[in-house]
Amino acid sequence: YLAVIALKSYRTEMTVTPPSASGMNTITNEVAYFAPDRYYTKTSDGTKVEEVIKIGEKVYYKTTQEGTVPQVINPDSSGLTPDMGNTFRLLNTLHDLKTLKDEVVDGSNCYHYRGDLYLPANRKLVIDIWVGKEDNLPRKQTQDNSYTLLYFDLNKPIIIEPPLTSDGELQAGWHILSTSAHLTVNFSNSIGGADL
Repeated sequence: YLAVIALKSYRTEMTVTPPSASGMNTITNEVAYFAPDRYYTKTSDGTKVEEVIKIGEKVYYKTTQEGTVPQVINPDSSGLTPDMGNTFRLLNTLHDLKTLKDEVVDGSNCYHYRGDLYLPANRKLVIDIWVGKEDNLPRKQTQDNSYTLLYFDLNKPIIIEPPLTSDGELQAGWHILSTSAHLTVNFSNSIGGADL
């Protein structure tokens, strides 16, 4: 817990491979963070690519699917952030947790843990987590054969800048996300009957 609280920068790379029968493409997601408030995300599913840069309250985005706004990942609740809650919440929910033989991940000697995550409809996922032995930081997480999350460049210098030209204009293809309210709803009048 103390190691992840002190973490000042990192990169993650997540790959999700759906079953071939689903007809869905492999999804990749890259995240970079530099304390205290600089994030970069890039998501691709084979048909579109979305990029988001968040610096403080300013959010910039770029997408290959015109007319859409990418999902802006909230770093504090995305599950990708190696913080106390996200990293260790999963460990605390695993059943039959086992400590396996130490392994090397990206050049780091790691503890290797495996446990079962139970889902509705009697489904079970096998989760593996690797944690660095020297710094106690997460290095890798897998879920069956369909999901891999790698952590790297931990506490290394990472440059995340606004996508601006030397003249201070947005680079081609980039947009700035407006944070003003888009919709106002009077919930006391709009919710009634069966609240689905």
